[in-house]
Amino acid sequence: MPASRLSGAALALWATAVQLAASPVAAASAGRLSMQPQRLRVADPPKIGATVSGVQQDYSPASTSTSARYLVASFPKLKQVAYVHLPDNVWRPLVIGNVSEPGAVATDSTNRRLFVADPPNQVIWWYHLTKGPAGLLETTGERAVAVANCTASWMSANGVGDLYFIGRKTGADRESVFRQTAGHIGVGGTVDPTEIFSRSNSGSPNAMAWAPAGLAVDAFHVYWGNEANGTVHGSIVQAPRHDSGTVAQDSELKTLNSDFSEVRGMTVTGTHVFWVAPDGVHGMRKGMSDAPQGMVAAAPGGGDGAWMPKSIAFDGDASLYFTEQDAGVLYQIPAQNLNTHELTKFVDAPNVDSLSVLELFQARGTSGATRGASRTGAALLVACAALATWAGA
Repeated sequence: MPASRLSGAALALWATAVQLAASPVAAASAGRLSMQPQRLRVADPPKIGATVSGVQQDYSPASTSTSARYLVASFPKLKQVAYVHLPDNVWRPLVIGNVSEPGAVATDSTNRRLFVADPPNQVIWWYHLTKGPAGLLETTGERAVAVANCTASWMSANGVGDLYFIGRKTGADRESVFRQTAGHIGVGGTVDPTEIFSRSNSGSPNAMAWAPAGLAVDAFHVYWGNEANGTVHGSIVQAPRHDSGTVAQDSELKTLNSDFSEVRGMTVTGTHVFWVAPDGVHGMRKGMSDAPQGMVAAAPGGGDGAWMPKSIAFDGDASLYFTEQDAGVLYQIPAQNLNTHELTKFVDAPNVDSLSVLELFQARGTSGATRGASRTGAALLVACAALATWAGA
């Protein structure tokens, strides 16, 4: 029905609903990177089997895997983010738009979001992810800014979708640990994150957020290592999330391990913390400062020569995956215990940088039409509430 034929009350309802359903994300204030959403163009035909690793190519139009897990990785030199559909090891690219140098990546399985850090532009982008009819992962809709005016080097998302990252704000001379809430990300609100741990509030005289690196988060805590002077400031640090209602006696930062001067990537399972160091992959039980650590996998040749492990991820089941930048290889090792295991090559991945695992829960999956209907329905509910308030005035 044309708007001109609506009654006054109905016209107010119609106008409010249309405005809410179509409201775009506002541009950032002057001097900041624009927050205007950028619509992603899905490759047509789909770029199935694009040569990401330089050695593999897949010509199948559909994934042969039936799992709900995807391993996502960034390739800065290729300006590419790609994924494998576990347990398959075939790289497929994701459409991410114009990103100068995709670095750290993180995934939010609850809200089906992908976060990609773009250090040259001091921004963290986020994308909505869906599973296509052929089982392939796709970015859909509009990409948006999760964080601006920050250079991020490590990222992780918790179970409700809050984004944690290690980085520095424009003009800062050292890195800190930050959080951006899922609420701010979802509504396109502030792009300014909250600094939660830094050198100034993480202990004295030996600050535990000295040179933070690697990052992992679980239901109650956030974990990081130090990539320099870890034996003094803590190789593995555990801290409260601040938003999880942690009890008072557990609200202080805790050093879990101080045996390593340099720690890089980190991940957590339900019971363990795992990290990569120059000599290999290590792990220990959570929450126990006196718990013994074990070498889960040693560097080839005992660490002699070039060996550059960086990022590590847990697949939510029984495996760890970690990157080795110098050889351009992605390795797979068991995650059930702290025994030493032989390195198993999972797939070639030249110049790979960061890893994250996404699990698309089928029960949460909705089509684009359903998401659109949900947004319109929510807008109408808000409009009805506004109309009721107006009518009762």
